[in-house]
Amino acid sequence: MICLVSGVVKVLWKLIAAVAKKNIWLMFVQMRIFMPIGFIVLITTLIVDRTNLNGSAILAGLLSFPSCIFFAIGVIGMILMTVLAFKADSSNPKVDLTEQFIIPPHSYASLYD
Repeated sequence: MICLVSGVVKVLWKLIAAVAKKNIWLMFVQMRIFMPIGFIVLITTLIVDRTNLNGSAILAGLLSFPSCIFFAIGVIGMILMTVLAFKADSSNPKVDLTEQFIIPPHSYASLYD
């Protein structure tokens, strides 16, 4: 639930940034605080309830077709978003929009000139 609310606030920040050309800093920075907290809660839940997990069933589901394709796309996307999180200034709405499309940082200038 924490991750969902944090994501909704980030989407609202993007809408405000795009429409009103305002950068509400608290709406921007909250995701870097609450999203990790939400994922820590999710991982803690998995650890606490690990006796009810069936690892072979989970692995079979991830590696079956077409799930494996979407899983690979998701992993590649997370890697690229992590790289962009450290390399780009996502407080800039134009750069943030570029991050959403996973465009390499060197092509920012050509998009907005």
